[in-house]
Amino acid sequence: MGGSFRSEKDSVSRYGTVEAHDEGGHKSKPVSMKKLYSMIRPDWFFGVSGTVSAFVAGSQMPLFALGVTQALVSYYMGWETTKREVRKIAVLFCCGAVLTVVFHTIEHLSFGIMGERLTLRVRERMFAAILRNEIGWFDDTSHTSSMLSSRLETDATLVRTIVVDRSTSLLQNIGMFVTSLIIAFIINWRITLVVLATYPLMCCGLISEVSTESSQMILADSR
Repeated sequence: MGGSFRSEKDSVSRYGTVEAHDEGGHKSKPVSMKKLYSMIRPDWFFGVSGTVSAFVAGSQMPLFALGVTQALVSYYMGWETTKREVRKIAVLFCCGAVLTVVFHTIEHLSFGIMGERLTLRVRERMFAAILRNEIGWFDDTSHTSSMLSSRLETDATLVRTIVVDRSTSLLQNIGMFVTSLIIAFIINWRITLVVLATYPLMCCGLISEVSTESSQMILADSR
């Protein structure tokens, strides 16, 4: 490799193991979630609007179930009361459908803008870090232009998936869980406490069932 300009800070043996270093020659450190979420701080306005919309979108399923239950109960009342209750619930469902479309649109628009800006920000920082490396760093076969371009695409998309896309699902689930608890405690707090006490046991049973099925599938494939 007489014609190769290889840096001593990031030496790579042809037959050895590649050791990860950053552009300063130090070992790379794992990035914390706090660092990742700090990168979306400039877009805090979209984060607030998306979070509120995600909470509202997540609460629609418990409210829908409550409305269907009230509609079924109204059929066991008097005819005039049934007509009045069904008319009221129908109007509420129509208003809820309009609000659902509005809040889902705001949620996806807000988190979509955050995700695109985060992707652009990550790619700019990665590209700047790549350009700061010495010439010898580009002699490595794992640092070719095609592989670096692929990393610019995949790594930025991965960061967006972790920070934005998963946060959207998490916020919706939190909104659904909190709304369900509020409705359950209002209707019958005693039964709710019993269900909450037995919920960890149901989760443990479900996890053990899934683990058993996975083990059986692995054994069947090994045979």
